[in-house]
Amino acid sequence: MGTSFISERTAEMILIPELLTGLKPYYPKITPIYYWTSREGGIMSRESFINKQIKLLVLYARRPKVNWPGCGIVQVKLNQLLFDRAQFFQTENIPVIAGLPLADKLEDFVSGVKCLWLKINPTGIEGTFEIDLSEIGASSKISISFPDISNLINSSRIFSWREALDKINTMRRGFSQRRNYYPYLSGDPYKPVYLIIHQ
Repeated sequence: MGTSFISERTAEMILIPELLTGLKPYYPKITPIYYWTSREGGIMSRESFINKQIKLLVLYARRPKVNWPGCGIVQVKLNQLLFDRAQFFQTENIPVIAGLPLADKLEDFVSGVKCLWLKINPTGIEGTFEIDLSEIGASSKISISFPDISNLINSSRIFSWREALDKINTMRRGFSQRRNYYPYLSGDPYKPVYLIIHQ
């Protein structure tokens, strides 16, 4: 098994601009948030999107893992924690995807680097996938495209902003109490980016 050279937060710096650019032809207005109860879920933010219908897309950043920098192969792990969260969101008809920047060393981690997008299914089986960077097209067997992501969004549930906040908070409370993997951490160790699709 390879080793990570970046954190999920660093991966998000590449993934979010790429995802927003790829979805812009379908949805001109997408607001990405990294949710804090006292900020995005606070009094001031709760007064946003008044009288607007919204949809949510949940993004989990994945870190590329490598055996050594520049090896040409990246690995990505999808574990049970992701599938557990996808199961919750599926009950609310909210799509969940993961994103992986396809870089095998830090200096290649730049704007425009190719990214791999994956649909996270509740019934998925934990495992590690290898991607040969010289044959990125071969990863299409496990990846999804921007039209695929748009189809997931189009078939998802419509919410008010208050309803969406309630669902986010319900998920956070539920998984904050299940720290079997990381008992020394407070809260949920897997914190997604929420993309709000609105008019």
